Amino acid sequence: MRIPPPKLWLTILLFLPCFISDVVGVQILSKSKLDKCEKTSDSSDLNCTKKIVLNMAVPSGASGGEASIVAEIVEVEENSSNKMQTFRIPPVLTVNKSAAYALYQLTYIRDVAYKPEEYYVKTRKCEPDADAKVVKIFDKLMKGKPNTAHCVRFPGDWFHVFGIGQRSVGFSVLIQVKTGSKVSKVLVGPENRTAISNDKFLRANLIGDFVGYTNIPSFEDFYLVIPRQGGPGQPQNLGRNFSMWMLLERVRFTLDGVECNKIGVNFEAFNRQPNFCSSPFWSCLHNQLWNFLEADQNRIERKQVPLFGVEGRFERINEHPNAGTHSFSIGVTEVINTNLLIELSADDVDYVYQRSPGKILSINIPTFEALTQFGTATITAKNTGEVEASYCLTGNPFKPPKAGTTGFFDSIESFWNHVWETFIDFITGKSCRTKCSGFFDFRCHIQYICMSWILMFGLLLAIFPTVIVLLWLLHQKGLFDPLYDWWDDHFWEDSPSTKNTRHRINVDHRHVHVHKHHGHEARHHNYGTHHKRKSTHNDHKHSHYQRSSDYHYDLHHVHKDKHKHGRRRSSSVMQKVDENTGYRGQKKQRRTTKDYSK
Repeated sequence: MRIPPPKLWLTILLFLPCFISDVVGVQILSKSKLDKCEKTSDSSDLNCTKKIVLNMAVPSGASGGEASIVAEIVEVEENSSNKMQTFRIPPVLTVNKSAAYALYQLTYIRDVAYKPEEYYVKTRKCEPDADAKVVKIFDKLMKGKPNTAHCVRFPGDWFHVFGIGQRSVGFSVLIQVKTGSKVSKVLVGPENRTAISNDKFLRANLIGDFVGYTNIPSFEDFYLVIPRQGGPGQPQNLGRNFSMWMLLERVRFTLDGVECNKIGVNFEAFNRQPNFCSSPFWSCLHNQLWNFLEADQNRIERKQVPLFGVEGRFERINEHPNAGTHSFSIGVTEVINTNLLIELSADDVDYVYQRSPGKILSINIPTFEALTQFGTATITAKNTGEVEASYCLTGNPFKPPKAGTTGFFDSIESFWNHVWETFIDFITGKSCRTKCSGFFDFRCHIQYICMSWILMFGLLLAIFPTVIVLLWLLHQKGLFDPLYDWWDDHFWEDSPSTKNTRHRINVDHRHVHVHKHHGHEARHHNYGTHHKRKSTHNDHKHSHYQRSSDYHYDLHHVHKDKHKHGRRRSSSVMQKVDENTGYRGQKKQRRTTKDYSK
């Protein structure tokens, strides 16, 4: 099962980490996929790229040693939508954190003798300067009891003395991402906190440490002494003889050499010591380097931690990179988490979706007391498909139904609130504006009904019958009569149906009977009327060719009279053909012609 990940508008990645070496653990603080835009000029153009961001805490190894983490980026969730996307080629992330160390800056002070020694010779009187001449027996007998002359010598080893400055913590983190056959890597550290790979695929940012180091010693009041390997002065190499490196308090040194019983004593301090003749042997040469080193060796033999030596007190001495003569380091033993921000370019990342059915085998909930707020349940699920998949289980807490009078009134209140909210939404139309994409989104408007949309839709539907009624009234007024005449003249003159009708009329000797109706009769301009009128007119032309001109003249006057009398509501020419009434037809024709002549 997959644990619900934390929120970061930022999206979520699922890592499967495995650890190498002495890694205690890794904590994924936040992870996301986001659109990052960079403005590189004053223009409004932005350079936007999709990136996968991982904000993680990388701990040190045991005792602050090296740590290695290998993680495979398996899934990504986009925009916190709980919709997981699986990488087709999972990137493999490797993080190697070096051992942490405390780095101290060194300043060369001077060279001092490891073990100054005091010598003496016999002489007549106590003198601070010893003479090389041998005291003779004769002088001893003649001049009295012999005395000693003392001197100081600096044989043996010498040591370099360094002042120690402020400390700083150092380490390095190597991040490597492998996608297929392509490998991208960067190296970051406290001195180089941000790095980008050469192929621009990987970018790492070292934010810092979560908790400050508390066990790192400060050596500002100490001097570091190391054996001298070459000549006097600034050394070229500090060497690796850590067993003789010592850290001693500054108060144990005399930099000008004029104080006795301090490291760095010289001839002048030895010669000017008070009560020289009565002072005991080695009275000015105590607390030298060899005294502290032998004290540490005695403690080591007794299985105790040394007090002054470096070796045995600290780990990983001078193991920092680029170690030289101007720095000194010791290992940090604290385990500190380092906050690391890793960005991967997601422009070329491919995703695949793995869907697999599953079933819950068992659910075991142990008994618990009443009013218990937290508990555990053991759920066993099985993947019944063929591919690997993650499953997320969501449980709804049980709420007992309300009963009695309280539940009844609550249901009424809930129903009334729902009705009131629906009515307000119907009046204001808020749901229509926010959830419907447009006026013609009928599916949405059916689900979210509002008054404004109903009115607009009703007005839209009312337009069609209104237009039809208006056209019919204009038709009744005769506004379209010229259009009808033009249509008959151009499209019905030579049509086959017209010719057939004309042929039948010529055979049967049909005649024309024209009725002139008064203004109160309805005028019908339809297909049959115009067809009959034209057919009869053509038959008349064929049968009475000698009177064709008079007929057209009279017909012209008929149309003229129709328009002159203010658009009479009814005016039509009735054409009737009867095979058995030829005489009546001729009589009617003569009557009609007579009427036209009038």
